[in-house]
Amino acid sequence: MKNSRLIIVACLVLAGILVTQFNQMPNLDKQLVQAKADLKQAKLSQKKSKTIVSSPQSQQSTVSDSTNQVTHFVKTFSNQPTSTYPDSLKGLASQKVINELTQTFAPSVTFSDKAHYDVPLVGLKNA
Repeated sequence: MKNSRLIIVACLVLAGILVTQFNQMPNLDKQLVQAKADLKQAKLSQKKSKTIVSSPQSQQSTVSDSTNQVTHFVKTFSNQPTSTYPDSLKGLASQKVINELTQTFAPSVTFSDKAHYDVPLVGLKNA
């Protein structure tokens, strides 16, 4: 009798463990799907990184083009009078940048109510 109770308790404990494991299966399936998606994304990212590292010539041409554009822009705005900036820089920069450059490099006149000058007079004494 004592042995049969022990066997019944052991069976109940094992049944409880089995039910718990079956209940965890959907969560484990979701985790598996998420892990596969993460692995796929990591492989794509690694492939892109390998492509960039293995072919620096393709990246170098992009850098060279960008450098040429910047050099052309700087030469254009440094060799032009500020009055021609809106026409000469059109297509190279946004209107905001053109306005900022015009305001920065245009000659300006400051009017002030305290602008007075002491002019020394030079004359001959006892002329």
